[in-house]
Amino acid sequence: MSINTLNLLFFKIEDENGNKLNFIPIRKKQKTMITIKCNLFVDNKSISMMKEFRFNRIYLNASYKNTYIIAHQFVDIPIEKMELTNYLDVGFTFEVPYSISKNKKIDSVDITLAYSPKPEGEAGISESIRIGTFLKTTIPTSEVD
Repeated sequence: MSINTLNLLFFKIEDENGNKLNFIPIRKKQKTMITIKCNLFVDNKSISMMKEFRFNRIYLNASYKNTYIIAHQFVDIPIEKMELTNYLDVGFTFEVPYSISKNKKIDSVDITLAYSPKPEGEAGISESIRIGTFLKTTIPTSEVD
């Protein structure tokens, strides 16, 4: 059983002060924290299907070149609130390191957002996230100090 419609309506990247970003500013001597915010529309049929699952989550995978994991997070979808509105606000905050090794600076961050009814550690979670992906993008970085 798969969810019919999970539509991305809004996507925004912010710094730690809430300023909108078009790239990720990385710093050698200071943490770089970013927040990914999005708004989703979920149709009524998909909400009904979600009620049949014990878990309903939006997963974030942030990586460098799809190999070095920067962040892996999830938020639970509040199905009971979805009965009142078909809109869902989701946010993730994570640190972007300056480099992955002494000689390799991070020049972009790959972002994947996905729906899955499976919890972490359950068999098939990777495939469920792959099938449930609704956003894949690459965000450039720029050294600011």
